[in-house]
Amino acid sequence: MNKISPIWLTLLLLVAPALAQNADTPTLPNTLAGQRVAAYLKAFNSGDEQLMRAFFAENVSTNALQRRSLDERVGIYKEMRGNMETMELRRVLE
Repeated sequence: MNKISPIWLTLLLLVAPALAQNADTPTLPNTLAGQRVAAYLKAFNSGDEQLMRAFFAENVSTNALQRRSLDERVGIYKEMRGNMETMELRRVLE
């Protein structure tokens, strides 16, 4: 009877989900909007409050920041991150 080496089994268990995820991950368009979505997801999923703050500072208009401050936006981000943990792109509509 053949036995699977524990090392190979561990490797298979670690790599299989990553391969499955990459096969189904949609591609964002190479546009400003697509780049912003990718940057937002990266910042959000990082869990790094400073990275999210930098995203807001670079991508939210001055008028929008006057209506809802950077600190308020970071507070909302922290609440969303606490509820959802991470975001995953499921599909892209054009």
